[in-house]
Amino acid sequence: KHPLSKSAGHQREYIWAKNICSCLEERYSGKSLIAIRSRCYCEDGTAAANRMRGYLRQSGGNLEEFARMHNWKEKGPKVEVVKGGLLYIYPQCRCSCVKQAEGPISQTWCYCTLGHVKKLFSQAFGPHIEAELWETVKSGGKRCVIFVELKK
Repeated sequence: KHPLSKSAGHQREYIWAKNICSCLEERYSGKSLIAIRSRCYCEDGTAAANRMRGYLRQSGGNLEEFARMHNWKEKGPKVEVVKGGLLYIYPQCRCSCVKQAEGPISQTWCYCTLGHVKKLFSQAFGPHIEAELWETVKSGGKRCVIFVELKK
């Protein structure tokens, strides 16, 4: 067990997150590691998914139009249409545990964002999606990017 005090400051949260990653990486790898961290997201995204469903309806299912509407109406994450699916892009790290601390963290920590985005898009587009974490700010990227594949 690795408890964290609710009063922990940003640097303490960051150290705690790094320790969690080390512990998980010592015991798990690959799909198991991703599955564990993907279930750790902070919010369920129901309100955002409802808005996304509205954009999808209004766009008539056209992904380019869906992305345009989403990006015009939503603050924060943006959607880009790419071959084979969509990119869901956070321009900066949004994780309250690590975003304010200096220094990198293993991409393992960021798989919670993958879980959040997968649930969000499943609620908006239906259960037949796959998601893959492509890039994170805290592991050296310029932004946080999740590829979402819409399967039929």
